[in-house]
Amino acid sequence: MLQSYLSQVVACIKKEDGKSMSRLLNFRQTSSSSKQLQQILQNLSESELAQQCKGLKQHVKPWNVIVWHYLNSILCCIRNRPHSAWQSSVSATEHFRKEVICVANKNNGNVWYLPVLNTVLKNMSDCAVALYTSMENDDDDDDGDHDDTNSKRDIIVRSVNALMLIMREMTADSNVPAAGSAISMGGTTATLNHGLFFTVNQVIKLCDMINNETYLNPALDEVEKLRSVWTSFPLSDVVTHLYYKGRHSVQRGGAHLYHAKRDLMDAHRLCLSSSLNKQRILLLLIPIQMFFGYLPNTTQLDHALQHRFEPLVRALKNGNIFLFRATMDRYQDDFINADIYLLLSKLELLVFRALLQKLYLIKQRMNAAKPNQLDLTEIRMALNILRADHDIDLDEIQCIVSTLIYKRLIAGYVAHNIAVVMSKDSSKAFPSIKQAKDWWINDF
Repeated sequence: MLQSYLSQVVACIKKEDGKSMSRLLNFRQTSSSSKQLQQILQNLSESELAQQCKGLKQHVKPWNVIVWHYLNSILCCIRNRPHSAWQSSVSATEHFRKEVICVANKNNGNVWYLPVLNTVLKNMSDCAVALYTSMENDDDDDDGDHDDTNSKRDIIVRSVNALMLIMREMTADSNVPAAGSAISMGGTTATLNHGLFFTVNQVIKLCDMINNETYLNPALDEVEKLRSVWTSFPLSDVVTHLYYKGRHSVQRGGAHLYHAKRDLMDAHRLCLSSSLNKQRILLLLIPIQMFFGYLPNTTQLDHALQHRFEPLVRALKNGNIFLFRATMDRYQDDFINADIYLLLSKLELLVFRALLQKLYLIKQRMNAAKPNQLDLTEIRMALNILRADHDIDLDEIQCIVSTLIYKRLIAGYVAHNIAVVMSKDSSKAFPSIKQAKDWWINDF
């Protein structure tokens, strides 16, 4: 079976059919070819695989070595040997760079191999993530061939270094694509530059794991230089890049939230409506939009997103702190896994603001004597009615109100232990959240 499979790979190399070869090698996608590859490798030893790959016809060198290292990494993945899988994936990447990319660049050769390169790079980053995760869970590697001097960080750094060397070859390519130019990833119209987005996306993914910006910033700068011709790159790679870049800005927090909003909105706009990635983008974009005072129409959201965000939106509209906290507790694991729990938790301040606004409007409608003056005891009673916190005291309420005033989310002042006094004009008492610049940034 392996001989038949390798014959198909050789045929793709002869025809310079990068797309078909990439499909043959990609075992992580749900297709008949990936299932076939897994079935073939399950019954092979590493020595048998090496013998048959190295025995390929001489005219397909250096592809025989690259394919061998690549398939060996998959074999180790299937057998749950993450360190060996990662080592083989790095070897495949290094051979690819030295013996295919560098040679093709010198000879101005056709980059038909670009889809294959993407598959090899994706495999290396996936193997690095799998090894890093396994080492986090257990410092001892089960396959017994792991050098103890290799730390988790070293695994990611070496993988990023391999990607950066590939990226250097791409940026050295003088054939920069023109804006709006047609692309054929497996044909002559593609240039090595067209793989830049995909490569940088892998760098972002790995750098996020160790919170390293030393490698990340130069990679992002290289992509930014080509912003005027982004439309000439594969759309899927551009959307993925904007998503990863936006997620990275979210993790950095603070004023970087503006960049995250811009990148994720662009990613959502460019993403195909039929793509599942649209939901992944919205999972990050919706909380960010809430920070800027934009609440989503939850009826138009996917079922899973609707269930998670609809109660939060309702709490933000009605000032229901109990509902907000209950929702945060119920979906805590989901929000943590999506890296948005800490982001969403800051919205509780806006929920408290909505409660004050509701009390303010109620007093106005009741023609109260001083509708612009909210007694602290009235606020505590409202919280108790909502079952938000039975033990909250006036000092804590006063502290929250002072924070709202300091961050310019409400306009007024606090009469110590008595009341919060605001303008009689509701638009001045509760200025638009959009005008409260950087309110989410911690001041200490």
